[in-house]
Amino acid sequence: MEANIRDEDYDLLDYQNVFTGQFNLNRETIDNPGNRGLALMDTDTMVAKAYAQMSAEDPASALSSADYQSLLPMADSLIAKARWDLILFIPPVGSANYTRDGFRSETNTSDHYLNDISQRMLHEVRLAGLTDRLVMLDGSDYAERYEQAKAAVSPLLA
Repeated sequence: MEANIRDEDYDLLDYQNVFTGQFNLNRETIDNPGNRGLALMDTDTMVAKAYAQMSAEDPASALSSADYQSLLPMADSLIAKARWDLILFIPPVGSANYTRDGFRSETNTSDHYLNDISQRMLHEVRLAGLTDRLVMLDGSDYAERYEQAKAAVSPLLA
């Protein structure tokens, strides 16, 4: 794979860098006056923590279970510091519709894997006490999900 490393190749240091790097990038984007009050983030520490958990359960992974346990205080601290107004979540659309853009790892694209990681992400949202900010974008196609997202974001812009 040319553009990305496989999920199972991330080790302890990689995940520490992903957690802090993503948190800082999101914070800088939110604080940037160029966003004019609206910033949309693709991911955060909750998502990375879910991936780390799955990696730690895989014997072929560079991240051991002990390493994962050592990451938890950092991840949970960063999750607690984030202040999300809204969380838009797209449930898995199935492996047949997985985005193949040449950047994403395609090691784990089965329906089982995509459902499992999604459930773990939703569990993190629940643990963070953010279910009241969660909107499921479960329309049958892109256009429906887009309209759902617009409807969810509009009140925040009023």
